[in-house]
Amino acid sequence: QSGSYSLTVINQEGCSATDEVLFEIYTVPTIDLPPNPTLCPADSLLLSAACPGCTYAWNDGQTEAQRYAFASGSYAVTATNAEGCSASDTISLEALPQPEVALGPDAELCTGETLLLDGPTGPGYTYLWSTGATTRDITLNQSGQYTLSVTNAEGCTGTDAVEARYLPEITAEIIASATEACPGDTIALMGAEADWIEWIDTSKTLVPIMGPEALAAPNYTTTYGLIAANACSGDTAYYTIKVLPRRADAGPDTCIARGQSAELRASGAAAYYWLEEPFTLSAYDIPNPVASPDSSTWYRVAMEDSLGCRYVDSVFVEVINLEEVNIPLINVITPNGDGQNDRLVFPLLTKFSLYKLTVFNRWGETVYQSLNYQNDWEGRHKGKPLPAGAYFYVLKMGDRTLKSSLTIIRE
Repeated sequence: QSGSYSLTVINQEGCSATDEVLFEIYTVPTIDLPPNPTLCPADSLLLSAACPGCTYAWNDGQTEAQRYAFASGSYAVTATNAEGCSASDTISLEALPQPEVALGPDAELCTGETLLLDGPTGPGYTYLWSTGATTRDITLNQSGQYTLSVTNAEGCTGTDAVEARYLPEITAEIIASATEACPGDTIALMGAEADWIEWIDTSKTLVPIMGPEALAAPNYTTTYGLIAANACSGDTAYYTIKVLPRRADAGPDTCIARGQSAELRASGAAAYYWLEEPFTLSAYDIPNPVASPDSSTWYRVAMEDSLGCRYVDSVFVEVINLEEVNIPLINVITPNGDGQNDRLVFPLLTKFSLYKLTVFNRWGETVYQSLNYQNDWEGRHKGKPLPAGAYFYVLKMGDRTLKSSLTIIRE
């Protein structure tokens, strides 16, 4: 036992010597793991090897006094106290079987249908449903999540859940952000909630085709359809967007000789704003400004009509150097009313404006004159037909002057 021990030694001469030693016996740590425990799957077991002032070494590398065991197998621990004394213990943990519960996939049901859910069978099995039922099977007739817990004779519990959803009767409906639109406007459409939605659009002005929301940009009055369905029912709805008539227009393209001007003729709007820069127009906020470009030019105009619709349109003014234009001169007309060669026509000049035509008889008298000839002279003077014979004309286009003889033939 622990204590102080001394020894005295005496020799023959009677001399003695004494020594003392202190002897202490340390206590070995005591650890006691539970003998051969059992464990249900997904459960855990707290193992404790606690002893005052000890350090710990488990066979899986953990170093805490307490740890959790989650699986079957061998668990061993060595505890060492401050004096260096150690003790070890080992247990074998057995995993118990657990009931396998499989209620199947989530279910979608139609009105009037029922769903039978049944649990597994096994010795000593007991059942508990989330509804409070304790039978092996139940019959569903309403939406909700249903959970079954099955416990076996060993006390282990298995659980599964299934979601049951009763699908509603579908009523298709289309809600639009507007009932009328200007050409090119975008209208938001929204359909009723359903598992499957497809839009009907023969105009190809709506995107996307699938899904509850779509954007329509019709150019004319258009009817869109919506098919809404689930696994139990379906319905179709239609909605018409009225597109207001387009009234505004930038006017016809025109052609001028270099150095000339042309009056643009936009129409149909309540307000105009010409957008071109550098500005070669006489005004920017009227429908008919005068354009004087040095080269061929596109003019864009922003317009708003009386209905509030806004448009941007363009008109082209072509500038031609008349000195470079080859203009065939006409020298015979036959104004007999048959629609063939009845008028003095210069085909290449139909797109020009502001050119002067003067026609003379053989005595030099003026029989016709126009400051803006429109290819419409039929060989008349003061409303009466001129006699057949020889004539002469002068065509002036800017600084260019063309002359030619002309014969009027009448049959």
